[in-house]
Amino acid sequence: MRITKAPEDNFVDDDNAREAKKVAATGRLVAIGAHGQQAGIGSHWELWSFVRGGMTPVEALRAGTIDSARSLGFAKDIGSIEAGKLADLVLLDADPTTDIRNSDKISRVMLGGRLYDAKTMNEVETGTARRCLIGGSRAPDGPGVACPDHFTHLVGSRRQMRLTT
Repeated sequence: MRITKAPEDNFVDDDNAREAKKVAATGRLVAIGAHGQQAGIGSHWELWSFVRGGMTPVEALRAGTIDSARSLGFAKDIGSIEAGKLADLVLLDADPTTDIRNSDKISRVMLGGRLYDAKTMNEVETGTARRCLIGGSRAPDGPGVACPDHFTHLVGSRRQMRLTT
């Protein structure tokens, strides 16, 4: 059997997380700051740490969403689901407000108003785009499509779709 997550007692960040809880209790912003541990999991580790340090799951989620956006000066565009904000969000298969470790149970990702399956990264509902594959790799659900010759990294230049009422 392979263990994919360490047991709670293996983590040593409880002191920092307790201090973050104290700072948040004074009304100051506390934001996540995942910085390059394991790609894709660092933000979740931060949320889990905050709960181990005494925050409720809702307080930790606030630190990872709207409070992080506020701390960076981006709250008018991201951090909460509101009309006029960018349509970037994740859909989960389980409730992180009852167990913060459910924050990594991602089923769908919406980026720029386009909805993608988290496992295949194929577009669903909002279109029919299939994941572009580089170097002959294979998608979990089939061959995917070849990347165009002009394929470039589009982060930052993508079309920005905003939520409407």
